[in-house]
Order: sequence, then C-alpha cells, then structure tokens
Amino acid sequence: IEVNGLDRKTRTVCDRALKEWQNAKLPPNAIPSFTEWSKARSALAEAKIPALLELVAQHEEAGEPLVVFSAHRAPIDALAGREGWATITGDTTPEERTRIEEQFQAGQLRGVAGTIQAAGVAITLTHAARAVFVDLAPTPALNGQAEDRIYRIGQNRGVLITQLVADHALDRHINELLQRKRDLIEASIDSAAVVA
Repeated sequence: IEVNGLDRKTRTVCDRALKEWQNAKLPPNAIPSFTEWSKARSALAEAKIPALLELVAQHEEAGEPLVVFSAHRAPIDALAGREGWATITGDTTPEERTRIEEQFQAGQLRGVAGTIQAAGVAITLTHAARAVFVDLAPTPALNGQAEDRIYRIGQNRGVLITQLVADHALDRHINELLQRKRDLIEASIDSAAVVA
C-alpha cells in the first residue's frame, strides 16, 4: 500500500539520503553511508504510523486478527497502549513472549506488533492470516522468517501480507533493492537444489 503525505522534514531527510546514494555511484545492490540511510529509514517508519493506525482500525472493525512488523521501534511503540494489543521488542522477556503468543493464539488479543528481529523468530502467530510490514529489515532472510510466523503449520486460511511503501523514490528504491536481494537468494537456493 502506498503511503502519501510525507511531511516536509521526512521528505528532506529522504531527499538528502537519496541524493547521497545516487552521487556515490554505488553498485546496484549496495547501500549508502550508514548514518544517512539509518536516519531516512527511521523517518520513513515514523511517517507511516498514521497509515498503519488506519489499517489496524479497519482490521479491528472487521474482527480480523493482525500481526504488525517493523524494523523500527516507533511503529511498534505506537501500538503498545492500544486495547487488545501486545507488543514484542528486544525488551520483551522470553516468558512474556510466550504469554503473548499463547494469548494471541487463544484469540484473546486483537493483534500483536513486534520488531522484525524480536518477533520474527521462534513464535507461532497463525491465529492471524494477515500481516502488515511497516518497513523491512535490510536482511531478506529476517523478513522471510517474520512472514513465516503466520505461514506456519496450523494456518488454515489464505495469508495476506501487506507492505507499506512511502510515496518517495528512496522508499521505493529500498524496497526494490531488498526484493532483488531476496530474488537472488531464492535463485541461488533453487540452483543449489537442482544441482543436488
């Protein structure tokens, strides 16, 4: 889903990062300096929060359980106090993670929101067949593992993954880069499987 209406500050940060990226003449799959890249990605994640909250409200109204992932804390923290929601971040203890997983699977929660690294592994969230990625982690494997939280054994409905992409060339470029990386990895695995 395309997210429109970036504020001027976010657009400026993204413009600067995109210009630096283009001027660096990096190879197609390379990323720019860590500082500008991080600032822009963080600003984009925060700018998508209003669109995320709209999507969350739509799912709640429809009675559809939802899982939300982000590489950044701000979108997850935006759902932390929401009624019927639980969040999983690096600060969540293993015991709390297990409790959240059990509550969600039992239908006691409307949704779970987590950072990709903290909530993307070793947890089953198949009570939901819908997930929203506010943004993606730079490592495609982490994003794939996060998707697998609702694709696991026990999922008996069609799964729908929604990705929020800001109406800015930088966010589109980042997502295209990550998709190329994912395609390359999958092609390598397929080639290895054929050879074996």
